[in-house]
Amino acid sequence: MTTEFKEDEFFRTDQAVDEGLPDDLIEEIDHVLGEAVLQLENHQHVPDHPIHDTEIHFELDEGSHMLHDPSFGVGEMQQMLMDMMNMTLRPLARYVKAFQYGENYEETLDLCCLLISPLIPQLEAAMLTQPMEDLAFFKSVVLFARNESDPHGRKIMKNVVHRAYKEVQKTFDLRYRGSRKAVKNLVSFLQALRANASIKEEDIEKFFAIGVPSLTWVRRTSSKDLNSLSGIPVGKIRMIRTLAKEQSKPKTSTADVLAPIPKITFSNEPLTTIREASEDQDPFLIDIVSTRNSLNSKE
Repeated sequence: MTTEFKEDEFFRTDQAVDEGLPDDLIEEIDHVLGEAVLQLENHQHVPDHPIHDTEIHFELDEGSHMLHDPSFGVGEMQQMLMDMMNMTLRPLARYVKAFQYGENYEETLDLCCLLISPLIPQLEAAMLTQPMEDLAFFKSVVLFARNESDPHGRKIMKNVVHRAYKEVQKTFDLRYRGSRKAVKNLVSFLQALRANASIKEEDIEKFFAIGVPSLTWVRRTSSKDLNSLSGIPVGKIRMIRTLAKEQSKPKTSTADVLAPIPKITFSNEPLTTIREASEDQDPFLIDIVSTRNSLNSKE
């Protein structure tokens, strides 16, 4: 038989005082009943096989954009992947800014696609639904803008792409210093890679998927590191770095090259005859001839 106690039976009421019960008796009753209730509560809450009396609490980051799995290990893996995405996607900020200001419409969008395309399946495999959807939507906007051929439509697409990028920037916390010159050099580099028959499109996709911010970065990164990041064979990596170095060399303009000095044939004819024959020639040549005749006359 189980004895049940009601909470209101354990309190000392004003009615008991009015009936004239002794204070000592009331205190003793309260003490006995209190001990009985305490023993009953302890008996109900003690487990049959106690293991440990310490509680462990796990707290998740409520401000995170990730949809964490209840498993602690999966959550750690997701956080690590997001940190990696933040590093890889940083050049995207530079690409979009250059695109917004009109640098090489098609090729700059190609740089964006080459960077983000391989990352979407990785986010999906890691169950990072919201970041994956943001990046996939941005890619669809980029592809739509890439197919636009009307000049007025392209001007509108620059703003559309920039607005779609804002969500990606917020999700992955992207911050990177813009450089139109760096993107312009990368576009020339991409064109040189595509013109090289020894380098396949698959190699180009793998290379730009690692996040290439500038040609300077390509030149300063070792072939071994680029091979580790991209998975491209070292032989092709060296070829790619050679093309990057060639792109960085200043091109000599024909306007900066001095014209060769024409060969001068001296003659013993009088000065007037030479001037008449040379009046349509280079003034520099005429001055030389005049000096030569002047010296002859002094002799």
